[in-house]
Amino acid sequence: MPSLKNSIISEILDNLDRGNFCREGFIINFPDRSSTLAKLVFSSLTKYEFEIQEYITHGNRFDLSLTYYSGSEEKNIRTIESPGDYKNNEYHECDNISDAVNRVNNWVKNIREDLIHS
Repeated sequence: MPSLKNSIISEILDNLDRGNFCREGFIINFPDRSSTLAKLVFSSLTKYEFEIQEYITHGNRFDLSLTYYSGSEEKNIRTIESPGDYKNNEYHECDNISDAVNRVNNWVKNIREDLIHS
């Protein structure tokens, strides 16, 4: 069973259909029990990948060195995109899962742009 709720999965699939391609043009994986929440691969050129990841940080390192470590952890969301907005591989920090899901549409546009100029 995927870690993501069905409504979030539907939003991701809808974003794939809004671009210049359809969802059938992608290999789509929603792993369970993983830091990767979603992985999308453009099936025609598998070097084009998109991942939504959840990762844990342990607060400000400077603060940790000055005070007793309280064990507080913070969960963060990021996307890993190839192609990115201006580099071949990019990481984007997201405020929440909705921001990460909305990055799918940008990524699909970047694929189209990269294909046109290659």
